[in-house]
Order: sequence, then structure tokens, then C-alpha cells
Amino acid sequence: MFVPISKDTGLVSYKTTEKGNSHGHEFTSLVYVSSVWTHRGDKWLCLFSQETAAR
Repeated sequence: MFVPISKDTGLVSYKTTEKGNSHGHEFTSLVYVSSVWTHRGDKWLCLFSQETAAR
């Protein structure tokens, strides 16, 4: 989902499944992600990002 904050900035949010290996143990986790992006010059820059574990 994209929510405009201003003409050059917006909030992106989504749910995803992460899979990986940590300290020799495989894991899978469901997380909610939100991030704030802004357009500066010819680039999009992430100003803030957060992940929260889903239950």
C-alpha cells in the first residue's frame, strides 16, 4: 500500500515472510513493514523503515 504524505513523500506498508539462517538455525517469520520514502533530485530515498513481527 502507498499513502501519499506530500507531493514528494509517501508511506509504503506491506506484510511479508522472511526466511533465513541465524547462528546456524533456519527461521521463517511473518512481519509487517512500513517505510517513509521521499523523492530528491532523481532518486528515491528511504527516510525511515520499521519491521514488526506479526502474531
